[in-house]
Amino acid sequence: MWDNINLPQGNIFKNLLEKNIIPLVSAVFLKKAFNDVGGIPKFYQVCEDYYLFLGISEKWEALALNDVCCTYRCHERNLSHQYQDRTYLENKLISLKWNPSYSIYIFFYEILYFFLKKLLTQLFPLEFFLGKRTGDRSILIWGAGEKGKKCLKYLKNRNINIDGFVDKSLEKQNFLILNKPVFSPEIVCAKKHMIVISSMYGSEIEDELIELGFRHKTDFVHDNLA
Repeated sequence: MWDNINLPQGNIFKNLLEKNIIPLVSAVFLKKAFNDVGGIPKFYQVCEDYYLFLGISEKWEALALNDVCCTYRCHERNLSHQYQDRTYLENKLISLKWNPSYSIYIFFYEILYFFLKKLLTQLFPLEFFLGKRTGDRSILIWGAGEKGKKCLKYLKNRNINIDGFVDKSLEKQNFLILNKPVFSPEIVCAKKHMIVISSMYGSEIEDELIELGFRHKTDFVHDNLA
């Protein structure tokens, strides 16, 4: 998202409230700035860096280097993807501490909604949803990584026929993964396909599908939603 514009610098506290934009591997800060925050509570196990950067930026200004100075590999075994529930809870607690517009009432409402959604997922699992909405359409899993493979095995064990994967990786397209073909996103069509999003880039894929005319819970669904 920052390829064509400069990174924010100076007072970046408000920028960080919207999203953690600082890769930990690229960050350098003064020991005094760390001490000013008072350390990181032991409760935080996934979002410690976000807590720290907000605490520092509340009192200190930042300088930004717009050159590429590190690489970061995204995969399904990243902590934030392995422990998504924990990541969600810690992010909400961080907002409660640092964001003045985020109240305790909003916090409890969002946490309650989060657990209610998980309960509904148990009551109305993915296979129930697909059976109701698929019709004559083929079912494709968008995401041919480890997450997508687990989704395929889950649905296969529940007698849901999957016709293949969708993935942007040219290295995966036109090959078989678990005996299923991998297609380019260019082939997807709401009239022909029901999409199960099974990728750590789920929100980006959802936006792309909506732009293509797909409707949430009618033409596509996330593998972790009912």
